[in-house]
Amino acid sequence: MDLVIDGCPVNCARNTLELAGFKVDNHIIISELRIKKNKDKDLKENEVSIALEKTLEILQSE
Repeated sequence: MDLVIDGCPVNCARNTLELAGFKVDNHIIISELRIKKNKDKDLKENEVSIALEKTLEILQSE
């Protein structure tokens, strides 16, 4: 698995994929990017940009 994105350090996405037998190579925890996890579906453009930047940084480093 190239990249897993979780909202917080509980790592639900990563743990679920690992339990299903996938190997997680790269992992982003959104809350570590100073983006607060919430149930708001109205995404903030600056937060999307921060997450996208980190995602591209990881994928381009491989």
